[in-house]
Amino acid sequence: MSNPTVQIAARSSSGVVQPVQATPDGALRVTTGFAVPLYDKFQIFRVGATNNTDYTEYSFGGTAVARIKMTYFGGVPATDNAQVETSFIQYPPFA
Repeated sequence: MSNPTVQIAARSSSGVVQPVQATPDGALRVTTGFAVPLYDKFQIFRVGATNNTDYTEYSFGGTAVARIKMTYFGGVPATDNAQVETSFIQYPPFA
């Protein structure tokens, strides 16, 4: 029996849907130019008591390998459903 495979796609900034490429080490290469290292778990951290994402942390074997951090228009949101201004990847060590 072979392992199942999953096709992952992302929409580019111009609106074109393209497959996400995997690197030889298993990381996912996304069209924005960063790679999410190999991971076996991810966890979403919220901003305070809101439903807004502060960051998503990816870990492998219990060790954090990357975070995708969000910033919001108007600064740190105090209410739900804030509008994301930017997102960026962070690699360890985390500040």
